[in-house]
Amino acid sequence: VALISIMATTVLAVTSVNIRMKAIQKQSLDNFYSAETAMDEIKVGLQNDVAIASKNAYLRTMERFEVEDEHNLFLIYQDAYKDELMEKIAGTEGNSAAIKDHLMSFVSKPAEVVLENIDVLIRENDGLRIPQLRLVYTDLKNYQSIITTDIRLGCPNISFSSTTDEPDLKNFCLVGQKNINFSSASTVNVSGNIMAGKDDSVLSGLEISAAANVVFQKGTVIAEDGI
Repeated sequence: VALISIMATTVLAVTSVNIRMKAIQKQSLDNFYSAETAMDEIKVGLQNDVAIASKNAYLRTMERFEVEDEHNLFLIYQDAYKDELMEKIAGTEGNSAAIKDHLMSFVSKPAEVVLENIDVLIRENDGLRIPQLRLVYTDLKNYQSIITTDIRLGCPNISFSSTTDEPDLKNFCLVGQKNINFSSASTVNVSGNIMAGKDDSVLSGLEISAAANVVFQKGTVIAEDGI
């Protein structure tokens, strides 16, 4: 009886320890997944920043499209992208507190997350980098998980090549996807190329009514469905 009691007590003790270990392991995993979720929220927020910075940088670069070659346009785009993204993340202050506030704005449970080791955004040739970002997640039971990582925000590889089979639209003064119609009695002076498409609901791609007074000073007229 004594031996069986000892064995039973031992089995119960081992089982109890096993159950506690499993509970701790589950709590630890849940905590780590929560920390990972917070980090993913930051990454998604930064991806949105990258999209906005890329769009604004592209629009700024296209203002130089006529006077720069393809290589210089991409360099201008890279610099504009980094400037836009730097301002988006660090604000006008550009310090670590501003960066931290911006990153924390993406976190759904800010009371449980602490961001540490935020110094500055590092400008690299092809983008920005946040080095050794440290995220500490503490749940309601004081379990902690820590994730340390670099975050790189690379510059999208956009081609500014003007080589294409399509007409160069910069050389056209009038472009109509379907029909172009001159019907006004007022004098219209056209100086440049015209391109008209095709519209099944009208007779031709380019139409000039009898009452219209159109003066073609120079250029080429292209009409897919006739004139």
